[in-house]
Amino acid sequence: MWNVVVFAANVAEDTRFELVRRSRQNTRRIVHLAARLADCRSDRYGLTSRHTLSAQSTRHTLATRHTLVAYLAARHPSALSETVKSRFLPYLLALLVCWLPWIALTWPGSMRDDTVAQYLQASGIHRYYTQHPLFDTLTFGLFWRLGETIGGGSPLVGQAVYTAFQSVALASGAALLLCYIRKLGAPRWLIGLSLIYLATSYVVVGSVTTMGKDSLHTVFFLPLAVVFAEICLTRGRILERRPVAAAFVALLFAAVVSKRTALVIVLCAGCGLLAVCRKGKPRFRTFACLAVALLLAQGVWSPLAAAATHANPSPGREVWGLITQPVAQVAHEHPNDPNAITEPQRARLNAVMDLDRAAADINPHRTNETFATLREHPAPTVGQKLAALRTWTELGLSHPAEYVKAYAGPIRAWWDPSLNFAYPTDSDYLFTPGYLKQWSTFLPQGAGEATPSGRAEREAIGKSEAEAKGAQKESKTNEEQAGVPNDGKAAAQSSAAQDSADQDADVAAAERTLSPLMGTSHRPQWQRSVLQSVRQWVRGGNPLTAMALYVTWIPLIVGLTLLTQAVARRTRRNSTGDGYVADDERNVSIPHNANVDRPHAICRSGGTSRTVGDRNRCDRHPANPVAPALAAYGLLFFTVLSLYASPEALFWYPIPMYFTLPLFVALPFVAGRADGSAHVGMPESAASSPNPAAPLSE
Repeated sequence: MWNVVVFAANVAEDTRFELVRRSRQNTRRIVHLAARLADCRSDRYGLTSRHTLSAQSTRHTLATRHTLVAYLAARHPSALSETVKSRFLPYLLALLVCWLPWIALTWPGSMRDDTVAQYLQASGIHRYYTQHPLFDTLTFGLFWRLGETIGGGSPLVGQAVYTAFQSVALASGAALLLCYIRKLGAPRWLIGLSLIYLATSYVVVGSVTTMGKDSLHTVFFLPLAVVFAEICLTRGRILERRPVAAAFVALLFAAVVSKRTALVIVLCAGCGLLAVCRKGKPRFRTFACLAVALLLAQGVWSPLAAAATHANPSPGREVWGLITQPVAQVAHEHPNDPNAITEPQRARLNAVMDLDRAAADINPHRTNETFATLREHPAPTVGQKLAALRTWTELGLSHPAEYVKAYAGPIRAWWDPSLNFAYPTDSDYLFTPGYLKQWSTFLPQGAGEATPSGRAEREAIGKSEAEAKGAQKESKTNEEQAGVPNDGKAAAQSSAAQDSADQDADVAAAERTLSPLMGTSHRPQWQRSVLQSVRQWVRGGNPLTAMALYVTWIPLIVGLTLLTQAVARRTRRNSTGDGYVADDERNVSIPHNANVDRPHAICRSGGTSRTVGDRNRCDRHPANPVAPALAAYGLLFFTVLSLYASPEALFWYPIPMYFTLPLFVALPFVAGRADGSAHVGMPESAASSPNPAAPLSE
């Protein structure tokens, strides 16, 4: 009986559901017929409902917006070779066309201050030294000599050739970067913004015509960042291709020898790179590439270049500015307080530096003046350096406010968005009397007599000095005969006059020596007016020309976004027991057009059957797909740290960051995507292979 009752209840319930379904269908039919009847009546009497037109317009607007949003959000991941073939040349031409007006306005380019010192070395006026990378000095020297050969002895022709070479090289690197982020599957709107940024941003375009070690380093750092990111995202598998491994070694070598701080950046970022590489051959290949590049740079190139040029070794004193600046600030703030720095503490500090001179010469915006007081002859011992470090720690605990003030000054431009800058548009600012006085210290003794005019000037100065000495001797004799005491004032005045005359002669000699580089500011009035207007726009409170935006705040946002993604994925994986990826198959790229199944991509806790080996492999290697992107971001992170540790905030230092920023901004948009790490130049057949562990095609 109970079964009969249950059967009857089920039949009744099914009947009710069927009636409700039919009732809803009938209701929809009635509404549809009524709408058609209303449309027919409107057409019959020539009346069009305003509500009907409004609905149609709304639907059209929404469809248009949806189409536009879909177009801008579209992603086209593919192999890099395909993207380069189709997009590299358009990107390159677009960048060069947009840069051409600035190149024409600032032709033949400008130099930074260190480049003048490198010119004096390359031209044989001053001996080579290793404070500036010898690779950069020798490279600039090749262009200057080329200009003297083809340009009638003018190094400015060589500078113009270098500007043209650097513009094409930087545009090529930027085009490669745009192709790469497109290959990763970045949305179309991000690629468009990156192209606009690289083509029109003042921080990028303004540096193109700068002849300096930072812009030359960017030529190599740009493609290095692309290859570094690809190695991270593929967890080292891309190095199975020998051309990629050779390019990685060559770019690492060029980056390290072209800038001194690049060695520390590569070492620190390389640790993160090794951490995300697969164990076994991929990690070994990555380590081998890093080791070979650093060995060639530091063990082969550096000693050979120093021996060939007979360069004087320059001690690395810049890092000591982190020690000398705060202790000098304490001594400067408390000059008459014996308890601020005790006598034992002062003695330990004076063993490695001249504390009194550092306190007197301290510059709140840079550490050069304080670390310049470090003692070199004799050099402090290791024990004395350790004692000074201990004293630095003690003073920091006693005077935290002075330490904060000392450290905040040199790095303010890195984090303060209210401070902006403007690139120089010529090199003549380097030949003002103040700079010429500095360059005169690079000249050898007697350099003022190198030309006939210099010898005539030296003879005139010598004649006037002889006359002054004769007059001084006669005056001294008359004073002695008259019984007037001689207090030495006349001798001091004569010595000061002689020093001033010698200094003027050295400045004149420096001006004659550097005259081949002068005259880059001699332009038509309309060019000067345009450049002056650009400078006023740049310096007039423009937030887009603040270094802090590109050095601190954008990298900080990118880093926090990646960390948030990593934490969110880890939390979701722990809560669902999902997301384990086989070690051999993590971040395996399959192009969007590959017609293959992907059952191997993710090992889930249930649903699909797995072998014991697959299950063990997944359990041993829980993979966070954001980790490779974080490792790639490490290259930017340690570059930022190197800037904060620099002696001062100069706008030339972050040029490599200005160019590579779009790559790192794209990382949060492609981190963990299945198509986000397609192999560089990988053939379509190899890319679509169902076996992800198969070796890459050569």
